[in-house]
Parts: sequence; C-alpha cells; structure tokens
Amino acid sequence: MKRLIAMLLAGVLTITLCLAADPDGVLLAPSMDDSPQVQVPVDGGAAAGTGGAAQPAADGQGAVPAAAAPTAAPDAVAAVAASGNPAKTGTADGADSAQPTSRNIGFTGLDRTIRENNLTVKSNNETLAGISAMDTDAQEFAASSSQSFMQMLSGQISDSIAEIEQLDPSVVDPNLVSSITQGLGAVQSFFDYNADVYKGQAKGIRTDTSIQDQYVLAKKQYDYVADQLVMGAQTLFITLHTMELQQQDAQRGLEQLTRAQTEMQKRYDLGQVSELELLKIKNQRSQTASTIESLKYQVKNLKGDLALMLGIDPGVNLTLSPLPASPNSKRNYDNDLKAAIKASYDLYFKNDTMRTASNDFKDDKTNTKHAYEAAKIAYQAAEQQLTQNFRKMYDAIPEKERAYSQAKADEDLQQRLYDAAAVKYQRGLISKNEYTTEKEALEAARSATQKAQIDLFTATNQYDWAVRGVVSGS
Repeated sequence: MKRLIAMLLAGVLTITLCLAADPDGVLLAPSMDDSPQVQVPVDGGAAAGTGGAAQPAADGQGAVPAAAAPTAAPDAVAAVAASGNPAKTGTADGADSAQPTSRNIGFTGLDRTIRENNLTVKSNNETLAGISAMDTDAQEFAASSSQSFMQMLSGQISDSIAEIEQLDPSVVDPNLVSSITQGLGAVQSFFDYNADVYKGQAKGIRTDTSIQDQYVLAKKQYDYVADQLVMGAQTLFITLHTMELQQQDAQRGLEQLTRAQTEMQKRYDLGQVSELELLKIKNQRSQTASTIESLKYQVKNLKGDLALMLGIDPGVNLTLSPLPASPNSKRNYDNDLKAAIKASYDLYFKNDTMRTASNDFKDDKTNTKHAYEAAKIAYQAAEQQLTQNFRKMYDAIPEKERAYSQAKADEDLQQRLYDAAAVKYQRGLISKNEYTTEKEALEAARSATQKAQIDLFTATNQYDWAVRGVVSGS
C-alpha cells in the first residue's frame, strides 16, 4: 500500500548533496515575517547581518516594547525582496554584487521558505507529480537515499548535542543546556523517525496497491514530511535564540571576571593576595572565554544545519530576526483535541492499516480477523497516547505564562533598583562597583525574562502544531 510513498524521495539525496553546487537553487526569497516581535536580542542586540554585504530588510515590524528590545535591521536593501532575483543582492542604488555572504531569517517566513525551497520537499513534489511513471527500482533507490540523508542529518545534530552537554556548568546554566539539548533532541527525533519510515518504504515498494491509493498515501506522507521539516526548522530557530542568549550571559560573566582579575592583579602587586589566588581567577576567566568560543562554534554549526534545511548554501552566515510575539488566541481543549485527532498523521496511517486488514478479510485474502483486531487495538492505543500528549501541551501553556509573568515582575523590580542606584551613583553616594552590580543584576533579570518568553513561545508553537496534527500518538 505504501508503494508510492517510497517514490517520494527520488533523487532527494542526490539533489541535497548538490546543494552548494546549484547557485540558482540555494537561495531563498527574503522571508516576509510581518508579525509583532518579541525583544530577544540577536548577535549582541542587532538583527542585521555583518559586514558590508547587502541583505534583505529585517523581518517584522513593531517590536514589543521592552528595555532590552533590539534594533531592527535597516531597510536600505529592501529592493532585494522586490527584485525577484534572490540569487544576488542589490545595493541601495540597485547595483548587483556577488552572491551574499549573510542572510537575515525571520521565524514566520520559515514555513513558506521550507515548502518552496527545501530540496527534499521539492523532490517529493516532483516525485508525486510523476508517480504513475516511476518504476520500482527508482522508488527503492529514492527511499534508500532519503533514509541515508535523514541518518546523516541526525548524526550531525547528535554530535552537536554531545558537544553542548560538555560545556562548563560553572559558566553555562545547566537548566538552559537541558532546554537546548531537548530542543535539538526533538529535531533529531524527526530525522530518526523519517529514516525508519523510508527504510520501511524501501522494503515494501513492490506491492499491488493501485496507483490512486499510492498517490493518496504518498501525498499524506509528503505533507507530513514538509510539516515536520517546518517544525524542525522552527525548533532550531528557537534553540539558536536560546543559545545566543546564553552566549550573552557568558559574555557578562567574562566581563565580571575581567574586572575581578584586574583588581586581583593590583592586590597581588601590593602583596595583599597570593599568586595562587591570582592564578585561580585567571583560570576562571580562561574557562569562561573558552566556553564562549564553544558556544559560538555550536551556533555556527547549527546555523549551517538550518541553512541546509532552508535550501541556502550552508556557507552563508545567517542572522536571526527576533521571535514573533506568542499568540493570545483563545484555546478550547475539546475542539482543539478533535482537530488534532482528525489531522493526526499517526492516526491516519493506523486507521489505514485497520482499513486494509478489514478489506483483506472481506476479500478472502485472510480467513482470520486477528489482524484487524490487532490494528484496531493499535489505533485505540495511539489515540489515547495522543490525547495524553495533547493534554500535556495544553497544560504547559498556562504554566509558562505564569513563569513569564513572574520573570517580568522580577525584571520590573530590578529596573527600579537600578534606577535608584543610578541616581545615588550620580550623587556620589555609592561606588562604581555597587552601581555596576545593580546594572548587571538588571541585565540578568532581562535575560531571564527573555528566556521565559522563549519558553512560552515554544509551548504555544508546539500546541499550535499539535492542533494541526503534528503530535505523536506513540
């Protein structure tokens, strides 16, 4: 029955591995991300790319007001979006330059970009269009190639997870590391799952399933692959924002240690502390600097993975626009659960297995109902598990909203404390060190608010995908 599904990825691996060699296919149109923005700073607070290379205008308009809101990328090269030729960048006066070395990416535009530019999706669409003409040898090759490609991407994400888990816990918040690895683990699970799917397709291609049934099943499979690619890219996008926030936190820690080392050096020169104490603070600073470089390295690698998913040359430097604001739409558990069950990919295929078993019995292909009963039980178990998973996602949102509200209240209090310290410092009532301490406490509070905001956005995004059927029933 799944003969068609294997055809899905004819040429996927071949096309994907040729990514960098096709200058007409590797660049996507600038994302049209027009949603309100959350104040999550990128690359030190700017969403624009680096250097003098021209870029598309920054995604989004109207950032959510906040003390730490980043500045939007300039609109000087908005002509690129209107030029219809994303393979080149345009300067402000319209002059063409070489292939861009940096691109600005927005969250909202990921969905459209994946469906239009991802090479796996494009290959699937071509395979679907020519499904009736494909021979079984080509289908088997496509499934096997796609399996290998998914395994390769899974391995890359696995390596990143392993390296991130080795980051110094004295510099990087272990809870944040856990959050980052969970996000990457979800992306890896997608690749592993689809590798298994394609493995099964390669084994089950030569069947007597009708072309129409093959088309219907393949269409469902391809749509789900596209959905998971979009969700995977969104998860990577969110994870990168979290890692860049952690990088900023580590940078603040480095600045604190630099000041402490300078002070310790002076005290050592005066004979007030031992050489061992000086060496200790120097070592702490060195460890923090090393951790920052590790974070930069991981961010660079993961941006390359994201670029690959978006159909962009992995060598292009990606800068990320701020995350959109979490939607405040009303949620109705009962109605949303019904929609999730109806749209669920897992339940669709378990129901198809049940239907096939029933038809086999009616058509005398088998003389027992055991296969049908087994399929029926499997469907019921999957529906129960999906319901439980959906409930967890539903309940997670108010919890994240509570955590965000508390973090924002803490930030507001710290802002008042800082304002008071600033006045005292101007009047000479407190030292510069005391003033700096309050300033750093405010920056840390802002960072905590931004992290809570990302957690809330993540929970809401996962719930929205669940309503669309992208939620596990296993």
